[in-house]
Amino acid sequence: MSLGARIVRLTAGNGSAQVLQLVSLPLLSRLFEPGHFGAYVLFVGAAAVLSVFAGLRYEAAIILPRRESSAAALSALVLWLAATTAIAVGAGTLVVTLASESGTARTTALVTGVGLLCVLPASALQRVFAGWLARASRFGAVGMMQFTAVAATLTLQVLLVNAGVPGFAALVAGHVGGQVLAALVFARGLGSAWRRLHLVLLRRRHLVAVAARYARFPKFMLPYGLSSALRERLVHFSVGAFAGSGALGQFAMAARVAGAPNSFLYQGVSPVMYAHAARASRPEVSRDGAAIMELLAMLLVPAFIFLAVDGPRWLDLLLGDSWSGTGRYVSLLAAPYLALALTSWLDRLFDVYRTQDRALLLDVAFTVTLVSTVSIAAARGGGHAAAATFAVVFTAYELVWTAITYRLHGLRLRMLRRPAALVVVLGSASAAVLAGLTAMMDPTPRAVLFFFLAGLSVLGYLRFGGGRHRIRMLFGAPVNTG
Repeated sequence: MSLGARIVRLTAGNGSAQVLQLVSLPLLSRLFEPGHFGAYVLFVGAAAVLSVFAGLRYEAAIILPRRESSAAALSALVLWLAATTAIAVGAGTLVVTLASESGTARTTALVTGVGLLCVLPASALQRVFAGWLARASRFGAVGMMQFTAVAATLTLQVLLVNAGVPGFAALVAGHVGGQVLAALVFARGLGSAWRRLHLVLLRRRHLVAVAARYARFPKFMLPYGLSSALRERLVHFSVGAFAGSGALGQFAMAARVAGAPNSFLYQGVSPVMYAHAARASRPEVSRDGAAIMELLAMLLVPAFIFLAVDGPRWLDLLLGDSWSGTGRYVSLLAAPYLALALTSWLDRLFDVYRTQDRALLLDVAFTVTLVSTVSIAAARGGGHAAAATFAVVFTAYELVWTAITYRLHGLRLRMLRRPAALVVVLGSASAAVLAGLTAMMDPTPRAVLFFFLAGLSVLGYLRFGGGRHRIRMLFGAPVNTG
């Protein structure tokens, strides 16, 4: 199967999940207040941080062993670690709940603790299943698992809040139920792999052997994953602490909108690029990475320019009065999330070429810089100042990180000149066209005409700009599976 076909199959389900999330925003914004959503963001952040320990990143190695018994041992190791972490969280929840004096604090602690106790094993199962499905090149099934989790989560959240469950509790319970349901649904589709996992689950010797063999994953990927998880959560905590939970809810909602393309693309491109880079030559990785980046730029740049300029008007209209002002955050976050969508899927190159120590150093330095600057901005200027600072620092880092990634791994940095030039030219042209249309017509016809012109530019790129060649290159040659 070609590199492009694998990407399309994996992104199909995940893309549907992202579309579903975006379509549901007007409904969710009318059912939940910004404060409820801000508290829910902190819960999801805590789950993300604890998930790093509930597996120690051994799940990233499941795709590597040629023998199924080794992959099964890695999977069993992840599940044992997840169970241990969940038990520790349950014990901590009991202590905090008993120590809480106010009823509100006790309820919040109980909802958070029980939610984490349930979601950690469920998310570990999903990560294990995703590894096995990737081993079998069933990338479409991985995408469908992600879609199932999102669809079930949104459905349960809406049903629970309409049944009278308080906002924060409904959001957490719906999230937990969606993750559990997705894990149970896809557990049945693993066949012999699932039976082999049962056989290995209690064999301590196998678990110790694979833990030692793949020790580089917790050694480097654990701190890296923890740094990445903590960075986003500390940014959220800073915004919430200095600007309030309402501002945090708006910031997080805007990040969900602006970050949707990256969530869609990363889940689809990163695993496929990882498997491709593990077996392809460096010139092939340089060529294919630049081609993917160029195609993504052609599709994403006009949309992000529109999001930055006209997005605030549309988002405030869609979300309702209680979320008024969220559009300003979207405008500020458009640039960093465009840069992230174009480049984030290159991060697995550090795993392929075993330079996780360099990735860790870069990530820690970035985390310290971003969190400290955003905290200062939030304390002095509030939520919008924090978002503006976030945008400047994040965008600058992502550009520098991409150049370092190519240089460090012996890839051809000059091959990124064409995608970079396309971003600059297309972004400038899109901004100029949108400015001209703003002076001529109302928002609705302006949006229709702008995206019509953007579609024509894509067709022109395919016909005259080399787009066809890059698509044939990605979809023509099969990926070497070794």
